[in-house]
Amino acid sequence: AGAPDGTPAPIVGAGAAVPLPALARQSAARGLGGLEWAVGIPGSVGGAVRMNAGGHGGDIAACIESATVFDLRTGRSGVRGPDDLALGYRTSAVGPDDVVVGARLRCAAVDPDRARSELDAVVAWRRENQPGGQNAGSVFANPSGPAGPSGEEPGAGALIDGLGLKGHRLGTAHVSEVHANFIVADPDGSADDVAELIDFLADRVLAATGTRLRVEVRRVGFGAGDG
Repeated sequence: AGAPDGTPAPIVGAGAAVPLPALARQSAARGLGGLEWAVGIPGSVGGAVRMNAGGHGGDIAACIESATVFDLRTGRSGVRGPDDLALGYRTSAVGPDDVVVGARLRCAAVDPDRARSELDAVVAWRRENQPGGQNAGSVFANPSGPAGPSGEEPGAGALIDGLGLKGHRLGTAHVSEVHANFIVADPDGSADDVAELIDFLADRVLAATGTRLRVEVRRVGFGAGDG
């Protein structure tokens, strides 16, 4: 897809390790818009493709041209387009033996000052509505998909908050007082405490509401429970 006059859309190429906030800011500074939503997401390009990261009305699925993926089973890399990636709400066809090496993302020509204003608005909203400190972003996917108009099924944070669990602590980890879908770890926090608190919250929500929350974060180094 391109501009209405048929001009091809500008493409930004980024390696998997590039932080999303840096990608958003550097693209905007060069007059390349469409990635402003990514400035507040604490992740990298590779993880963003794997999970179809998104927020503030945008996501990877809406802008990806292709991704280069290395297959650990075959030792080969290949380019995958949107159909191959099968991006959905915080899901993709990128498997556990796949490593995203980089991505090509479609942008649009914009005024850098306007893009900078959008970046500032996203950052301001995040600072007001989400916690700082040591956290990995949203813990659970919203049961009904991306946040939308009021009146829809409650989001994961609302379900947890409804059970009075804001501030609930387990060892060195606690549920954020600002947004219940965030777990904040102490400076010397334990990953085991975070993982145990995630399981506790999921169990409590399931028992109280019948809703089975899906974890957005991926666990590495926990053995059979990784995922």
